[in-house]
Amino acid sequence: MTLHEHRVGERYADFARIEAPELCVLPGVLVNISKTGCCVRFPIPVESRQDSLCEIRIQPCCKAGLKPFRVMAKQIWKICGAPNSELGFSFVNSMDPARLKNYLDVLRKDSFDPEEELLQELCH
Repeated sequence: MTLHEHRVGERYADFARIEAPELCVLPGVLVNISKTGCCVRFPIPVESRQDSLCEIRIQPCCKAGLKPFRVMAKQIWKICGAPNSELGFSFVNSMDPARLKNYLDVLRKDSFDPEEELLQELCH
């Protein structure tokens, strides 16, 4: 079991731009997101402490009509190695809850596979 498997709720992969100036001067890339947290990759090793709080600005890309939003998040885990860092966060508070929900709804719709849904229904 990897650290990634502990998240509650369905995760959605995306490539949103992440800004967390308290952690890294360079922007990061969203790896995946759920209603309870996210995984972010930064292009350089990041010095941070587990359980530290920070503000994360998420700027969705390639999705029409989505606006940037902010969340307060607690770092849960970190994997550092040359040349980058990957950090897992748990959301403590969304400063823009409607935008977070809308973003997740768009990602959910984009990931919907009607054939997979039909197979799941037939197997139960």
